[in-house]
Amino acid sequence: GIDMYSTVNSLIEGNTIQNNGQHGLQLSETPGLVVRYNSISGNLVNGMRIYDSPGLVAHDNSISGNLVNGMRLYDSPGIVVHNNSISGNTDYGMYADSLSFVDARDNWWGHGTGPHDPKSLPGTPDYNNPSGQGDDVTSYVDYRPWYSSTAKRVVNLDTGESFLTIQLAIDDPD
Repeated sequence: GIDMYSTVNSLIEGNTIQNNGQHGLQLSETPGLVVRYNSISGNLVNGMRIYDSPGLVAHDNSISGNLVNGMRLYDSPGIVVHNNSISGNTDYGMYADSLSFVDARDNWWGHGTGPHDPKSLPGTPDYNNPSGQGDDVTSYVDYRPWYSSTAKRVVNLDTGESFLTIQLAIDDPD
């Protein structure tokens, strides 16, 4: 896996991170980190373990089949997780262990009904999805709206970059 500690404004891009004995990505004290275009799967604990990394952005990743959680987040305010495919993780797709909201809108959670969420979002009555058949989420995960169909990739043939939507490809400055 990849273990990153005490870096600022870095980039993890275009990797296949799979079948590790612990975490696929372990990120500690990495404010401003961008994680994009990675396939993170089959790790024995978490696909991504993020600790004390405010402002981290994760987009256009596939996070699947990890034996505990897809993403485990600790004490990291301002995290943005958009346009990812998060599915088939054993315990939770996203486990937020802090009092800061995670902006996890616009992700595919493994089923068109969205993530399974039997509780209410703190401070927001009736923000739950007990009939969701996708990966589980914990409190402090703001997942609405979600993709209701499998995330499909759009590839920019000039740069080779892939995107979950054509609008993201159009808006990309590269």
